[in-house]
Amino acid sequence: MNTNEEKEMLYAHDPNYAVAPGETLQEVLESLGMSKKELALRCSLTEQTINRICKGEQPITYESAERLEMATGVPARIWNSLEMQYREQLAKIRRLETQQTQRAWIAQIPIDDLLTHREVQGTGDEAEIVGEALRFYGVHDVGAWRRLWQESPIGSFKELGTASAWVRMGQRAAHALHCGPFDGPRLRTAIQELSMLQGNDHVSAVADLQQRLADIGIALVLLPPVKGLSWEALVLWASGEKATIMLDREVDEGRLQSLLIEALIYVLRMKKKQWIIIDESGR
Repeated sequence: MNTNEEKEMLYAHDPNYAVAPGETLQEVLESLGMSKKELALRCSLTEQTINRICKGEQPITYESAERLEMATGVPARIWNSLEMQYREQLAKIRRLETQQTQRAWIAQIPIDDLLTHREVQGTGDEAEIVGEALRFYGVHDVGAWRRLWQESPIGSFKELGTASAWVRMGQRAAHALHCGPFDGPRLRTAIQELSMLQGNDHVSAVADLQQRLADIGIALVLLPPVKGLSWEALVLWASGEKATIMLDREVDEGRLQSLLIEALIYVLRMKKKQWIIIDESGR
């Protein structure tokens, strides 16, 4: 076995660990009794560059590998191979960490409900479903989702994944509705008329009421229930000129009229950045 082959075996990279080439370089320097300052002089590099390479903060370029070969006797191909394997292993570790994060996130949101209601499209492939779920939320990654929803008015909610899914469905549905500017006086009239409806009249009137409310700046959307969420309604301002009322479309018919009136009254009274949640207890 020649000297280069011995060195190639000695400094071979272990693919099970993300070992920076700089660690191998430090071992070589110790075996040669050479300081980093001396190596920098021999390679015509700055001592700062050598220090950064040893710490794994700076990659070994092809040019640097050739200089290291001249100074240490370790072939350039070894340095290039160590660098390539190190970067590949780092990418693998990050990919695995990302996958673990995504699995935990998918378990946190009601993905089955989103698939059932066709809010998220997917064929069963995990990566595809994660991508479509992120697209549903309009975010690039799980970290962005956390920052966005933890800073929202429901950020402290225990079941944030479940709640955020229902709210996001409502936001998307409300965004698709064209609404005029908010008109308080006309809203008061609508509340009075809705209060006078009797029997099942209010049930058939909801569809007509959606257009009337849209004309006065209120997006009324009826959403499917999400497992684990006890909300019946959510009232919020999507902008300074548009309010949004999200209602559980499967709420008891006898409850629908009073729930809608309650939500409309909140629109008149609430602050523009406030979110009002009405759950099954009526709060």
